[in-house]
Amino acid sequence: MNKIKNIWHLFYILFSFISIVFIYIAYLSYSSIFENNKTLTSSYNKILYNTLDTTLSQNEVLLDTLAQELLDSDLYTNKEKAKRLLQKALVNSKYVIGFGLTDVKGNLLVTSANIDTTKVHNILINEEVKTTFEEALKSRQMVVGRTYFFSPLNRWIIPVRKAIRDKEGNVVAVMAAGLVNSKEHNIFSGIELYDDRTISLLHDLDQHKKLYQLYFSQASETNYNQIYNTPLDKKTYQSFMDNLQEEFKILSLDAIRDGNIYYTSTKVQDQRKIIFLAVSYNQKYKIWVVVSQKQSFLYNQVLDSFFYIFILYLFIVLMFYFLFKTIDRKEKEKEAELVYKANHDSLTGYYNRDYLGNDPTLIESLKQKDFEVIFFDIDNFKNINDRFGHHIGDKVLIGISTRLSEFFHKDDIIIRHGGDEFIILSFSPVNLNKLIELISTPCIVDDLEFRLGVSIGVSRYPQDSINLDELLSMADIAMHEAKKVRNSYKYFDQEMYRKSIEHSDIEHQLRHALDNEEFYMVYQPQISRYMDIYGVEALIRWENKKLGFIPPDKFIGIAEDNGMILKIGEWILRQSLNDIKEIWELTGLKFHLSLNISVIQFMEKGFLEQLLELISEIGLDKTYITLEITESLAIEEFNYVIPLLNKVRENGIDISLDDFGTGYSSLSILKKLPISELKIDKQFVDDVEKGNKNALIKSIFSIGKNFSFKIVCEGTETKEQVDILKEYGCDIFQGYYFSKPLRKNDLVEFIKEFND
Repeated sequence: MNKIKNIWHLFYILFSFISIVFIYIAYLSYSSIFENNKTLTSSYNKILYNTLDTTLSQNEVLLDTLAQELLDSDLYTNKEKAKRLLQKALVNSKYVIGFGLTDVKGNLLVTSANIDTTKVHNILINEEVKTTFEEALKSRQMVVGRTYFFSPLNRWIIPVRKAIRDKEGNVVAVMAAGLVNSKEHNIFSGIELYDDRTISLLHDLDQHKKLYQLYFSQASETNYNQIYNTPLDKKTYQSFMDNLQEEFKILSLDAIRDGNIYYTSTKVQDQRKIIFLAVSYNQKYKIWVVVSQKQSFLYNQVLDSFFYIFILYLFIVLMFYFLFKTIDRKEKEKEAELVYKANHDSLTGYYNRDYLGNDPTLIESLKQKDFEVIFFDIDNFKNINDRFGHHIGDKVLIGISTRLSEFFHKDDIIIRHGGDEFIILSFSPVNLNKLIELISTPCIVDDLEFRLGVSIGVSRYPQDSINLDELLSMADIAMHEAKKVRNSYKYFDQEMYRKSIEHSDIEHQLRHALDNEEFYMVYQPQISRYMDIYGVEALIRWENKKLGFIPPDKFIGIAEDNGMILKIGEWILRQSLNDIKEIWELTGLKFHLSLNISVIQFMEKGFLEQLLELISEIGLDKTYITLEITESLAIEEFNYVIPLLNKVRENGIDISLDDFGTGYSSLSILKKLPISELKIDKQFVDDVEKGNKNALIKSIFSIGKNFSFKIVCEGTETKEQVDILKEYGCDIFQGYYFSKPLRKNDLVEFIKEFND
């Protein structure tokens, strides 16, 4: 989960970085667009400024020339000649719509032919004209007047006037011209501005501190009067001044009347919009040249640019988002897979032992209803792995897990606790006999047949405990109790708990028993029907300082469970063989030695080779050695045991089937077993005198004789038992009637006395 969070933290960091880069690129784009527009607008202003200055300068020269020609020879008095001169000049002038010569009082002396002088005799009657006319009288340069409607021409014109002086500098006349100012034809015709830019020519402040437009590129005939006769809005002008002062640190317009181009912005009050301006001032003719552009158009450019940048930004963000989403999904899948693997067994697909501790909600959910904890272990399963390999063992487990899935309810929780251990949390009653029968059904894998046994322990919630760990421990204790019988089940009780404590103590002390030399061997004599010593059975004993004497039936099973049986079994073999070799030498009598072999020891790889090497090392005749195996071992591990038993017999070692009659071997199996001896269990011998099971005992003897087996009866304690068993055909007797199990030295004495 932390890894997933870190992935999204990385995404947010990357997202923030991309966003910052995007904002920076957007800012650079905006700055670039702004600068490009500023440069282009300023360039337009420069072009217009030069065009205006050139046009006005040419017209000033023209006015001087025409005035001199009219005045030098008093040509202006000859109306016809004067008109022809002016008409000729008019034809050659691109932007002039009419000429006129007035005296210093504004009276028209002569005009171009296209002007109807009957409509106006004195130009000063027009208030707009009077101010700039008077200015022209005072100036030695041409003066540009306010744009106004000139009725004789029925046109809006930009008037230009030049005072004509005599040699003494006195003004003798004023030469005037009207520059055409229509949308179709004006001094800027032929100059095209792009990107929604407009051109304005503003007359400098008049005596009333007002600014009037001389020319506006967006003007139309319908609004000429409003545009040219209405001064610039004071608020717009003030906004313009404020921006200039803030941007260029000036106090008045005088600071920028230097012919340079200034780029700024202002707010048009009546339209509530911002415009960008490139402004320059023609000092000679006192005209402001303004090229403007609406902020909205500039912003549209910015938005267009931003749109593509944003699309790229969105693409990159989405690309990374889906990339991280994919990584997140993969990580979640991987995490889910890891969680699944952490809580499930890879072989069977069941929950594993860690599941009980990894799911905190499980324990709470379990408390809502009663359930049983069924803990079972497959008997002697390790031998299958050791003999046939784990791949066969795994297939057997898969087969068992399939049976369990079919047997238990879907709401039950099945857990593979270990190699061959399973835990089931069952919420409905379970027929444990049927479960044993199910698992005991022969399992066929790769043409091999395995007959499995199972030991089951059961604890109950809430009767035994309300703590899950305690219930698991109790079921485990009950399972180990069932293991003593094998292929059975046990419900937990307090006596088991006491035994479990005892079991723990024994197991703890057992780990140091070999090192502390706490084990010793005893040997119980075996007497033939002819009343001579046939052999002895080697039996291990354990004396512990803390626990005292512990009988084999209490610690052998524990040693098998914790794996110590291999070391103990090796010690038994070496000690017994050495003891018997010594006894042979001391008594001069050779007799048979019967060795009890643990199923785990017998199934251990290399057991037979180790035994043969040990016999050879000590120097015993192996034909005097008999290995005792249990009936359960022979049956449960039949396919594996038969080849091993055959090898044992091939090497001259006899095999005895111990505790015969307590298991479930069939005649067909007995026929296949390479045994030479049957050992009848004590429980049958005890009943001989009573006559309860004599028919059964006779049958066992009959079976043994039919297979040519030697018959050994253990637990013979009375002469009557010996006599009856001898009558039935018993070959060898073993029991307290003849002798208890003896230490080595005691056995030597027994042999000597018995022979005497």
